[in-house]
Amino acid sequence: MACWADGAGLWLATPADSATVAALRREPECLTLVGQGADRAVVLRATARVYGLHDPLGLLLHSPIVSAAMAALGVNHADSVLDYVAEAARVPARRLPRNPVAIRLALREPPPPDDPAEEEGGIGPALPSVVPADVRRALTGVRHVVLASGETGGGRHGSLVAGPAVWGAGFTLSLPPRRQLATGTPVMAIATAEAGGKPAGIALGGSLGPGPALRAQQVTWWRGAHAETVDVPPVASSITLPD
Repeated sequence: MACWADGAGLWLATPADSATVAALRREPECLTLVGQGADRAVVLRATARVYGLHDPLGLLLHSPIVSAAMAALGVNHADSVLDYVAEAARVPARRLPRNPVAIRLALREPPPPDDPAEEEGGIGPALPSVVPADVRRALTGVRHVVLASGETGGGRHGSLVAGPAVWGAGFTLSLPPRRQLATGTPVMAIATAEAGGKPAGIALGGSLGPGPALRAQQVTWWRGAHAETVDVPPVASSITLPD
């Protein structure tokens, strides 16, 4: 998502009925990944405030600030706005997002940086075929990812942690020495690149298996302003030859 910084927070814009808004209204505490590529990024903790028609009083009281922030966001990311308009022109009217909202992420002190994961020889994993071919091509050879994990304890909804990792064939993962995760932990790996001059990437979610390796269940892919979430078909664990 395109963002604009006001010095102490990040501003975003998205449809009111998006999964992002539903999640942040339910639980404002979040992590945000900012950067270009998983090997040149920082993960920051933040508290979200959603400004929209569901909160008319808050929208009225803060309308000058919200309007100025949205204008700055549009000016600084004119290419993203034009890309969104181009995508919308190809989408039936009944599917166009309505009632856009503004989101401000109030940033807190970043967590201590993880030691980098060791990158050994190898190749990047084969990405699920449900991801468009041009996005898969853009991510070919990408080995640095950000790995988010949900861990029990630390609050009402547990603790969300994110940090660097390196993945390889079969979604095997190399983690920093100080970060050890138990088998079965919910995880998501985020890999980013560019496809045709547009930001592209995937967020591959599932659980941690032996190896350790990511057992993929669902993938969200994006290219420019277009994104989609789909289930990952199970991979056969063996080959059966005919008689």
